[in-house]
Amino acid sequence: MENEKYLPHDIDIKYNSCKMYQECQDIKAVCQKYSISRTSLYRWLNRFNGTKESLMDESHKPKTKHPNAHTEEELNYIMEYIKKNPNITSCELYNKLKEEKGYSRNKVSFYRLLQKRGLYKYTYTKWRIDIKQINKSQYTYLCIDENTKQSFSSTYKEITAIYTIDFIKNCLEYYNYVPNKIVTSNEIEITFR
Repeated sequence: MENEKYLPHDIDIKYNSCKMYQECQDIKAVCQKYSISRTSLYRWLNRFNGTKESLMDESHKPKTKHPNAHTEEELNYIMEYIKKNPNITSCELYNKLKEEKGYSRNKVSFYRLLQKRGLYKYTYTKWRIDIKQINKSQYTYLCIDENTKQSFSSTYKEITAIYTIDFIKNCLEYYNYVPNKIVTSNEIEITFR
């Protein structure tokens, strides 16, 4: 397997290699038997106290909140607006927060927060889909999220219902949420309820 030496080791390998080293004191033999590096074995031996628990990986999650993270007050304002008006668009919400509450965050961090918290489903979202012909046998399907202005595109051999459905499935996977409405270049609207 590619880059196998960089994959995390099983807890049993860590435990057995530490036990074997304590018994034989031969670092080369232990490393060969378990296909591990000397560095890894030394690191495990420093933590090893005779139990498997001492060799468990620690959480990489920060213990303190990031200094630039949204404050509880900001989160409360966002939830308050969404509760009052569930059909508010993300753009309207962002502008209201800026004008009325002095919200000074970047648009990107605001939309990222909405996605992370699963709040996109509470705000009104719209995608605009356009199809352009590149050459005789290639068409580019382009989707733009009107709130974030984030775009996604794919190229297909022709314009068919099957390719259009495939493109929308790919958009759903890319954006990771279902929009309220999709508008096509010839102003056909598809509404999701």
